[in-house]
Amino acid sequence: MKKQEEALFELIKSLTMNEKIYFVRQASAMPGTMADKRHIRLFRIMDSMKKDYEAGWTAKWKQQKFPPQVHRVRNYLYNAVLHCLEQYHRETTATDKILTLLKQGSILFERKLYAQSEDVLSKAEALADNFGKGPLKLEILRLKIANRIAITQGADKGEVMELINRQYNSLSQYQRAREAYRVYYT
Repeated sequence: MKKQEEALFELIKSLTMNEKIYFVRQASAMPGTMADKRHIRLFRIMDSMKKDYEAGWTAKWKQQKFPPQVHRVRNYLYNAVLHCLEQYHRETTATDKILTLLKQGSILFERKLYAQSEDVLSKAEALADNFGKGPLKLEILRLKIANRIAITQGADKGEVMELINRQYNSLSQYQRAREAYRVYYT
């Protein structure tokens, strides 16, 4: 396993220019004094270093007068960069979009906003159908069934059964696809 400093250095060096700008803007926008933003200074130092991590690090670290517990700043910076990358790349894939809609539908369901939840889940289901995301569709249909039961309080068994049948068909398609992949790759 790599040392924490090396892992952080490699992570920072792997960022694109846009990702670096995004990180600095996000980190600078957080409330706090500059003393609290040592991680931004560390980010800039590590970003400015070329290939030789060990030789450049010690000199720059001493120049910037970092506290003796710099490992905490490095750890915080590593997690902050990963968090910013997650935000930067959020909803760039169909799976991300579907998962976001699924989470929103779940939150609306928990707040007993069933009609709104159903609308959001319908959008998620359409995306799952368009992009062939069977496992996600199963979860969407599970939530839609719970939604329908909550809306009708169990009185409308026809709609619930129709959703259960769609869930069963989706599960069957997923299992057939999984079996085809297994046969193909073995």
